[in-house]
Parts: sequence; C-alpha cells; structure tokens
Amino acid sequence: MAEALTGKAPLLSLVDEHGRKVLVPADRLAYVELGEAAPRKVGFGAL
Repeated sequence: MAEALTGKAPLLSLVDEHGRKVLVPADRLAYVELGEAAPRKVGFGAL
C-alpha cells in the first residue's frame, strides 16, 4: 500500500474478506476508508 501512496506503484491492490481483489489507479486515489460497516439492529426495544 505504501508504494502506491508514494507513487512508486501505479496501482493500489486491496483484497476483501471474501478474497475479491480491487485495483485502484494510484494517481486517481483520493482517500481510503478501511473497517467494518456498523451492524444494523433489527427489532424493537430500548436503544
């Protein structure tokens, strides 16, 4: 990842938890947000 952010590599390669690979052109990269999505709560009850 550091190579793509410093301009040494043309592509940023990311792999998700299911093994899918996403390639992003490093010169088009604006920001990257990493982490899990907040789980949705289902049902009724106290917050």
